[in-house]
Amino acid sequence: KTEYTADEKRDYTGLEVVVKNSDGTETAVDKKELLFTEEDSAEGGKTVFVHYRGFTDSFKIKVL
Repeated sequence: KTEYTADEKRDYTGLEVVVKNSDGTETAVDKKELLFTEEDSAEGGKTVFVHYRGFTDSFKIKVL
């Protein structure tokens, strides 16, 4: 899900975070180990940052 109302609790069910290891293998990360933060990125939009063991990636959501 990538669209939310302003009051709606964010639900990242279905989101899969995978770590690419130095040997080329991939490991799925347990969501309990992730920290999510948000930052306004554009009118009606937010960037969601996903933090894991010193690494950060991001994706965008739309807030209606």
